[in-house]
Amino acid sequence: MIKFPLKGKQLVTPRRAIYVIIGVSLGVLVFSMHKIAVSGFEGDSVFGYAACKTRRAIFVEIIYFYVAFNTWFPTLTIVTLNTLILLEIRRNKKKRAQMTTQSMSKSDEKATKLLLLVSSAYVVLVLPLGLIQSTELIWNNTQKVLPSNPDYIYFMSTKIKLKWARAFFFFFTS
Repeated sequence: MIKFPLKGKQLVTPRRAIYVIIGVSLGVLVFSMHKIAVSGFEGDSVFGYAACKTRRAIFVEIIYFYVAFNTWFPTLTIVTLNTLILLEIRRNKKKRAQMTTQSMSKSDEKATKLLLLVSSAYVVLVLPLGLIQSTELIWNNTQKVLPSNPDYIYFMSTKIKLKWARAFFFFFTS
């Protein structure tokens, strides 16, 4: 279905789509529930807030997993799947050229191009901020930089600008 989205009309039904949406929503909710019991996400704030004094367990290293899961996992998955889609399209074009004179149907071709375009736009919008956040986590852990340091201020202002640019494009492209 990823290769030819319009061929899966028998498998994709509104009821199954609702089940998938509910399942993914519940999965994300369950995954995010740990934020109630664990503190340490405050350090990812653009303002560099310290963790609140709470009874929650302070687990500063959780932010590494959080950034990796929310940035790198989807990005690498999308890049891998896009590569597989492109390789499959190339393989199918060669087979089709050997066996027939027909090409991929226009609707399948348009849907595949749209899928690749949207997923590539996501990667382009998320990857720079992911690099900045990963660099920040490593920088903050290896070097104790004061928030008044001009390089740190420049770095954080760049991060804020990237967040705003990403939000702008996500808002206007959705």
